[in-house]
Amino acid sequence: WKGTVDDSLAAQSAKTFWQSLDKDYRVRHCGEGDSREEATDRLACRIETAIKKCKIQLMEVKKRAFKEGGVKAVPRERLCLLNSEGGDLLPGDSEDEKGFGRRRLVAFFPEKRLENISPLGEDLCSFLYASDVWDFEPHAWPTADLFCDTMVAVAGQGGIVHFAGHCDEEGTLCWVRDREGQENEPLAASTMVTVMKKAVKSGAVVCVVLNACESLSLGERLRKDAEVPHVVCWRGEVGATRAAKFALTFYKSLESSPEEYFVSRREKGDSKEKAADRLARRIKAAVVACKGTLLLAKEG
Repeated sequence: WKGTVDDSLAAQSAKTFWQSLDKDYRVRHCGEGDSREEATDRLACRIETAIKKCKIQLMEVKKRAFKEGGVKAVPRERLCLLNSEGGDLLPGDSEDEKGFGRRRLVAFFPEKRLENISPLGEDLCSFLYASDVWDFEPHAWPTADLFCDTMVAVAGQGGIVHFAGHCDEEGTLCWVRDREGQENEPLAASTMVTVMKKAVKSGAVVCVVLNACESLSLGERLRKDAEVPHVVCWRGEVGATRAAKFALTFYKSLESSPEEYFVSRREKGDSKEKAADRLARRIKAAVVACKGTLLLAKEG
């Protein structure tokens, strides 16, 4: 577990885990004729599937908590799997019980505390929590250290990173006053580029969404210097209502064809390159559905 977990939630996850694992956990390599390595691979697959079912269960818990009490009521803990392949399950490469994977979406909102999130931000959270497509993880505005720690934690998960807030012409993501009048420190463009470059190399990020005014210069640096495969950003100023509508349209469009967007390379036999091309097409289609946005894709 990452973070503090409630006793009842831990017990519920443990029950789900062992029930899932028990289905063919007892297969012996001597009885089936499998080698020790093949039996080990089978066990690894069963453990991954059991963890995945626990995560699906936890997502349902978070959805109910959000519906009943808003962002403040949502549990912050995460269930993690550490293995020889380097860490947690890849949402884009696995499939849940409905037949397609969940794409990791890490979002940073401009408020200093998440419970002070604006009504427009709350609408986006409500949509993403209610969806069966997104493995959604919202955060309040981070310090440079917290931002770095968050990106390290999602290594290998091929996720989308979303920023809501303000940006100046130099590419600095700026602070805002939240509903309590508190301000946040800015996140410098150089910090963004340094952290994102490492995140791309670790497989943590496939797309960055800068839902902020004047974010074109930062988007260009993330494409050129950090080599983020896809960056969605704004040229010029954009109002809060319009930006919020864009975000909803963008993520609704991305999830409209899950059988295409979340295809499993393991199941379909696609190469990483083909899977990347498919993702590029989905992002471009989502941006086309959001007039006034600019996509900086691999073609430049």
